Amino acid sequence: MVNNQIVKRGIKDERLLKAMLKVKRHRFVPE
Repeated sequence: MVNNQIVKRGIKDERLLKAMLKVKRHRFVPE
């Protein structure tokens, strides 16, 4: 998801990219 949706939009902040890869998104998305 990060490569397909975030990087392709031009986001290059390494801290942000690492956080997006590390955080478990299922904890924030309702089932």
